Amino acid sequence: MKIISTATLRTLIENGRARFIDIRSVDAYNGWSLQGESRGGHIKGAKSLPFKWTKYIDWIEIVRSKGILPEHRLII
Repeated sequence: MKIISTATLRTLIENGRARFIDIRSVDAYNGWSLQGESRGGHIKGAKSLPFKWTKYIDWIEIVRSKGILPEHRLII
């Protein structure tokens, strides 16, 4: 795992070489205010894969269905 800068994140968004995975709850992904946030939601294009699902899903099938391929860099 590696922390990246905002500039690197923008570059990855612009060139399409990365896939964004939002591991928060579906409610947070959808933008519901859960803890008094002034703004909610997700990065445009991010895929929702809530962390709590890790025990219940077939990763290969769900990742394929969301268009995530081995050549993509993953941003979580």
